[in-house]
Amino acid sequence: GGTISASGDTPLIINTTNSNGPHMRFQVSGSNKHFIGSGTGIGGMGDADDLALRAYDNIFFGTGNSSTTRMTINASGNVGIGTTTPDSPLEISGADDTRLKLTDTGDSSELMLRSDGVNTQIYTNTAHDLGIYTSGNVGQLHLKQSNGNVGIGTNNPVGNLHIVGGDGVNGSSTI
Repeated sequence: GGTISASGDTPLIINTTNSNGPHMRFQVSGSNKHFIGSGTGIGGMGDADDLALRAYDNIFFGTGNSSTTRMTINASGNVGIGTTTPDSPLEISGADDTRLKLTDTGDSSELMLRSDGVNTQIYTNTAHDLGIYTSGNVGQLHLKQSNGNVGIGTNNPVGNLHIVGGDGVNGSSTI
């Protein structure tokens, strides 16, 4: 059991002595549909100090004075931004000029993925090189920001196209 109280400027308080912590259950015709509250009280989704939110289907997020869904988490755990039907772990959708930006606040570097209806682009939005790696720190493909040189097998291409190592190439070739 527990109590729910609110008065004057005091926010709604849910207080319980239950070791699972406070939580609310939303029902339709006696059937559980949604839960919000402490993690322990909502099927063990964390502990009593965690906040948990669980829906039996999708969770929709909106902003402003609009019924437009801004973000969705579906029953499969897929997250959609700009879509209510994400079919991948993360899907970002937009009508035009859709972008994903990753920012390293330590050195202000940015990686941009962009689709503008005509082109699909991967680029840095700052004065940093762009490298494509499979393992280690040597770029399989490295684009030098300062001069536009392309390196394959090197992070420091000295010509327009600089290839180091690999099948059929002994040493280094520069074009």
